[in-house]
This record gives sequence, structure tokens and C-alpha cells, in this order.
Amino acid sequence: MTRLKWSIQALAAPAFEQIRLFPRFVCVADELAIDVEEALRGIRSVGRPRAAGLSSWEAVQQHSALAGAARPHCAS
Repeated sequence: MTRLKWSIQALAAPAFEQIRLFPRFVCVADELAIDVEEALRGIRSVGRPRAAGLSSWEAVQQHSALAGAARPHCAS
């Protein structure tokens, strides 16, 4: 649960803070999404997420999809 908390806090942080969390050679948006997904998988492997947690995750996915449509890829 600690990893999911960190991942969501990183996702909610301002862009300038997000950039500091990862090495320069990675796409920060991709890394944030991967971290959240991996944390969620870890929780799912332990047990079924509570309905509220799953709803929150679905909201994050919808927001990410909308953000991805605006910026489909990271520039190298």
C-alpha cells in the first residue's frame, strides 16, 4: 500500500517535482503510469481491492487517457 500511495502522490505532484523523481533519459509520464500500474498489481495480488480503491483507480485511468490524448507520446 505504501508503494501505491507514493505512486499516486507522485502522479499528483506538480510537473517540476515529477521530473526530479526520475532519471533524465526516461519519459516521466510513462514512468509515473508504470509505477501506479505496478503498485496496483501488487495490491491485486494480495487480495481484491476495495470498491472505493478500484473506483479511484478507474478515475486515474480515465484522467490518464484524456491526458494521453492531448499528448500521445513523449519527445526524445
